Amino acid sequence: MSNFTQAQTDERLTRHAVSRAIRLFTLVLTLALPAAAVPTTPKQAHFPTQGDSNSTVSFGVWLGALTELLDSTPAPAVNKDYSRFVVSHTLPAADPILERDYRRLRLLFEALRDGGFWHLRWAVTDQQPSSRLIWKHWLTTDVKSAFAEPSATAECDESSALFGMLARQLHIYNVGLFYPTWNHTIAVWAPLEGKKHLLVQLPTTQIFLDCDAGFDQTSFHTSLKNIERYPNWDVRADTPIPAVRAEWLLRQIRVYAGASPALWSLVRAKRAFAMDSSMGRCTKSRSAWYAELSSRLTEGDVSALEYLAKEELGLRRASPSQILTWLKE
Repeated sequence: MSNFTQAQTDERLTRHAVSRAIRLFTLVLTLALPAAAVPTTPKQAHFPTQGDSNSTVSFGVWLGALTELLDSTPAPAVNKDYSRFVVSHTLPAADPILERDYRRLRLLFEALRDGGFWHLRWAVTDQQPSSRLIWKHWLTTDVKSAFAEPSATAECDESSALFGMLARQLHIYNVGLFYPTWNHTIAVWAPLEGKKHLLVQLPTTQIFLDCDAGFDQTSFHTSLKNIERYPNWDVRADTPIPAVRAEWLLRQIRVYAGASPALWSLVRAKRAFAMDSSMGRCTKSRSAWYAELSSRLTEGDVSALEYLAKEELGLRRASPSQILTWLKE
């Protein structure tokens, strides 16, 4: 294990031993309950101006805006990687629902994983596999967009639950939780509902994994082909979200979606390490990502680096190449 010694992992995760059985029992009960309906939302949401700190937008309206964004924002790397994905899993490339679901899940995964677009930070919290405390924090605290400022702190089952909950709200019902070890949780996806394909593993943290692990790329092993769907009632459709928070969550995806996966990884590794999260220093991986990017920055990379410099680091005059070098260090 590259990022934590066994002793460190045992120390940080031993507290799960007593609560694991309770949490699994709770999840079984929860999955037996009926799912809430997803409301019809406007195709394009018009949020209140950010100047009014008391302005809110309902979760249902925000969800509509998120859906539209995931489906339409430029993400050339995701489109390109879809071809590799369907070949590796022997899936029908021409299936429009599969392609739509892949795009939505890939961008959502990069947003909410530890250190990702949404600045979530991993730590042992001994909480239930639910996203409710993440939402509670987002709804009751001001947006702090500094590079290494966590938007919320959650452990692996909480961030995996957030992924499953939002996936279900996006009409992707075959996403759930998987326990590769007794003290760890990741999200999984069955790409074709009702078909017996191996589950796609989606680790929202780097616990027990190396720095390069990510979407459909882990060292965990499973022969499971079925999935328990994850419920979606962590947030009600009419729950008010501060407009500033709602816009920030969308903007973070909009800004970074067009960048290269190497930049996603480099930014995330730097941010997660700075937040003392589930990623180690990742020196070799960061050097490799830097080398890949320094030879050919795309327009999306440049735009993301400029945003990072100005909005997350407060550096108005730093060039993309300077920020790229800083991310490697």
